[in-house]
Amino acid sequence: MSAPYAPRGLLAKTLAWVRQRANEPSAKKYSDAKILEILSQQLSLVCEEVYSWAPHPPYARFSFTVSTDQQRYELPVTIQEIMRVVKLYTDSDAVEYEVWPGSRRHPYGPGLAFEENVAILVPKPELIDGETLTVEYIPGGPMWLHQNAAPIFDTDDDAGTALITDEQFALEPSSTAWWLGELDQRPLALLGQVLRIVGTVTDKVPAGYRAFPVQERRLRTWNFTTLVGTFDPVLDFDPSVVTPTDKQVLIPAVDVAAGRTYLLYEVLPALDPAVFWIAAYRVATEILMSEERYRKGSALSSECRKYERAAGKRWSQYEARAGHTFDTTDDDLTDDGMS
Repeated sequence: MSAPYAPRGLLAKTLAWVRQRANEPSAKKYSDAKILEILSQQLSLVCEEVYSWAPHPPYARFSFTVSTDQQRYELPVTIQEIMRVVKLYTDSDAVEYEVWPGSRRHPYGPGLAFEENVAILVPKPELIDGETLTVEYIPGGPMWLHQNAAPIFDTDDDAGTALITDEQFALEPSSTAWWLGELDQRPLALLGQVLRIVGTVTDKVPAGYRAFPVQERRLRTWNFTTLVGTFDPVLDFDPSVVTPTDKQVLIPAVDVAAGRTYLLYEVLPALDPAVFWIAAYRVATEILMSEERYRKGSALSSECRKYERAAGKRWSQYEARAGHTFDTTDDDLTDDGMS
């Protein structure tokens, strides 16, 4: 059945936009699953094409904390190309030092190596225990998209153990009326992706309630067995206010079972929103061309190219806006060049 999704989710917005630009009649010709399958393929292609020719494309980021007794650190499986690894100052977010492919100057002596989605520090980093490193990378590979509704508690009376708190979120693997796309259950697949609590289905705030803020967080840890992820910072959410009779906060929830409250959420790759719209243009164009509506398909394809050029121009200015940083070394800084 079609999902009565909230209009504020990026995935739902993209679906609606594709149907509109393809001039689909009110009686749907294509299922949500079919459109999302094509959209997923196009997202991968956009990352391959647009990110490759843009002078300074927007990178996805993932951070991990170094421990003295650990050499190997798992990274998101969606990493296609690592651009650099940086240590940021905690008080300003400025770059303290950086390592990039081919760099001869790095803080780890013999090496910082990568095997697939595993970072390896050699030797063991005794001197930087507790430091957080950030990997900047170009995402790629299969882009699985997912929306569903997840129960807040593990019982039907909303009085059991909280599955969703301000510190963790348990995804729902079972299909509901709000299910869209496909839940990627590969190990580490959702690591570094964006968890977004979408909003209310009705978008109405009854008297005596206050609206719950729509929020999104990067998944910092991910257990593919329990489907539980954690994030930082914590959510503005307290499950203790969720009771069947006395809800002080209107959470973005849908009641799909009597006495049990569900949150509507989506999990998507950490991509620039422009990438989604470029992919959406291409999906709508593919639909039009497959139906032999060539004139409209050609017009939409031309519009897509204009959008790609506009996005590329914006991305090309990323480095200019951010400026440059000096390399950090033990040598006299007068010998340094600009990075």
